[in-house]
Amino acid sequence: MASQFNWDKQVGLFEIYISSPAPITAILVGMSLGGILGTAPSAAMVALLGWVIFAPPIHPFWPAVVLVFSLTLASLYAMGMALSSLYLAYGREADSVNEALHEPVSLISGVYFPSVGAISPFPFAIQAAASLVPLTIGMDALRQSLGFPIKVPFIPLYIEALILALMALILLLASSRALRFLENKGRRTGSIAVRQR
Repeated sequence: MASQFNWDKQVGLFEIYISSPAPITAILVGMSLGGILGTAPSAAMVALLGWVIFAPPIHPFWPAVVLVFSLTLASLYAMGMALSSLYLAYGREADSVNEALHEPVSLISGVYFPSVGAISPFPFAIQAAASLVPLTIGMDALRQSLGFPIKVPFIPLYIEALILALMALILLLASSRALRFLENKGRRTGSIAVRQR
């Protein structure tokens, strides 16, 4: 989400966003929904093929799976909207930081293996720090809702769902305030739509 905003700024689309009567937050929400609709079919196909081919021993509780998946997407896109303000402020430097942090965040957030709870290879301090990223809580909640055998869950499923909803709300409010601040600052100084070469 944040990278897309920076790319749009580099190719000159950001001037259109600024001149639009719609708030930047509404434009980002539209971009988020478009991204979700664009990636949902491929994600569903991969999940279905993986389930058919590998037949994992899971016992999903589908309402919880849908709820947790939706809350995880909402909080991740809200985080992307919040980070897009960094792209407006720092441009290519923020892109370099994004590239540098991609794999470490994937590693500690539970994309490759459970990174929180009793079976995590990480110490508690790293687990707690990783839990600040919505993907960590979302992956753990998805594992629980899909019925993977977890002896002692890191946090009960209903609490993880509440945490994800709270993260989405806080990050959405933070992104709205940060973008409004940068937009007002950019309008005063005339620097928000300047393309970096």
